[in-house]
Amino acid sequence: MTNRWGAAHLLLAAVALVVGLVIGGLGPRSEARGLREKLDELSSRECASGNDMGKQIAEVFRGRPLASNLPDVQVDEPTAEPETEPASDEEPRSRRGKRGQGFQIDIDGEDGSEPQTPEEAVAMAREAMELRRTQARAALAEAGVSDEQLSSIDEAMDRMNQDLSALTETFVATVQEGGEPDRREMMMFAADTLDVLLEGEDALYGVLDEEQRADIDDAALDPFSYIDGGVVDALMQLER
Repeated sequence: MTNRWGAAHLLLAAVALVVGLVIGGLGPRSEARGLREKLDELSSRECASGNDMGKQIAEVFRGRPLASNLPDVQVDEPTAEPETEPASDEEPRSRRGKRGQGFQIDIDGEDGSEPQTPEEAVAMAREAMELRRTQARAALAEAGVSDEQLSSIDEAMDRMNQDLSALTETFVATVQEGGEPDRREMMMFAADTLDVLLEGEDALYGVLDEEQRADIDDAALDPFSYIDGGVVDALMQLER
């Protein structure tokens, strides 16, 4: 049992590093290509207690945990803004601002409390992920992305989620069956997870042209914004 929990903790640490703590703190997407080199750092990370597994999973999948300066979700109808002169074609794009900007999902309770049980953590995480995906799509639509493009993006993100779920379920099954994956196998799982996310991002970027990408807030172009609850469900098998 001890060995199994050790593997579970390292697995969670790998996922957290790749799709949470590291990606959440990066800026240019080109930096993500070098994340494989950082995976060796996992071997020196301390393991957390098994009782916190549910909360840690929820934290990993809440999206960009290092971005503490973003506002919470706003669901009110947009209000009319004062009329301004349209930006000229010659105006630098960096001064125009980006559309669908600044959305952030909070999985804490309504009173700001943290989830107290694994089940509560999973429920909150799933709700947050659903809201995050909905807002990301809304930001794309606001930026003028066509219905055809949105459909292509949906298909690409669905494939990404299927790949992530299959990858995670297979690895969790290995842990549960007592396969005791070693450190290198853990690193390979983390690298495979990163590959799936990068492929999803490439697919998303490929649907949009350069001008559209420049006008859309980066959070709506982040594949993390489109992860569904299937991955969390698979990881929660480690609690049992």
